[in-house]
Amino acid sequence: MRKEKKSLFRPGWKDYLSFSTRERKGAFALIFILILQIIFSLYLNFSEAGSHSDEGLHLSDSALAWMKFHTSISDENDFAVKENRITERRAKSIQYFKFDPNQCSESDFESLGLSKKQAAIILNYLKKGGAFKKKTDFRKMYCINESQYLKLEPWIALPDSSYYPKSDKGRFAERKMFRLDLAVADSLELIKLRGIGSVFAKRIVKYRERLGGFSSVEQLKEVWGMTDSLYLSISPHLFLSDSIPASIALNSILLSDLGKHPYVGFELGKVILNYREQHGPFKVAEDIKKVPLVTEEIFRKLAPYLSLEIK
Repeated sequence: MRKEKKSLFRPGWKDYLSFSTRERKGAFALIFILILQIIFSLYLNFSEAGSHSDEGLHLSDSALAWMKFHTSISDENDFAVKENRITERRAKSIQYFKFDPNQCSESDFESLGLSKKQAAIILNYLKKGGAFKKKTDFRKMYCINESQYLKLEPWIALPDSSYYPKSDKGRFAERKMFRLDLAVADSLELIKLRGIGSVFAKRIVKYRERLGGFSSVEQLKEVWGMTDSLYLSISPHLFLSDSIPASIALNSILLSDLGKHPYVGFELGKVILNYREQHGPFKVAEDIKKVPLVTEEIFRKLAPYLSLEIK
């Protein structure tokens, strides 16, 4: 009996290499779409061919735009570097010296770090009859910024305050400095201070009442709106008399009064009164430091106002 010869392929393998009508149509459509994409890409590449360099190198518009943008950035960076170098050279050439702005020349102002334009503005002001009588007059020049003035101020050979001519001798006499007692000064007196308006003066008086009186002139720094520069300008005109601030009677004060004090407030006031209720009357003012939330800083501020007297 003759043996059948085994085939290497399974029956029906040709079915895997054939396509149905629907599959053939789909394949042709896909090939057609791919051809259209290739043609469209080639068309775009040729249409974007733009300007060319002297050496015959063709560049697209997008490439030229990028090169122009990159060049502009480089130019800006070069300009910034040049400006920094000029500023550094000018800073190195500054030579500070005692000067009277009424007598300076253009070269003098430039040696002090001012530009030609700034020097011209100042000289034009003097030429038209202007004059600098005190240091702060130089500060009022709109061409001088705050940073420049602060650097020049120690070198200005002018008084810090105004001087007025004597009628009999034609010389200058310093204006007498007035002083106010911060413990009792009202708002009408406080507005005499330069930089203090009527609203600010009322705010100072109100804060003094809330404290029960000022124990230090430096407490003015705690008034809302008081800047360091304003405080430095008005503090020489102020002093405190021997009046004693209204005391906080630790062993009898009520929460309604204690809570209004700027250094306490109602939350801390409740804690203090609860401690007094639990541990009895305070024996010494320092006992308040045993109260939770009362820090060394709070005690330092409250110390001038504390009293064990029962009211």
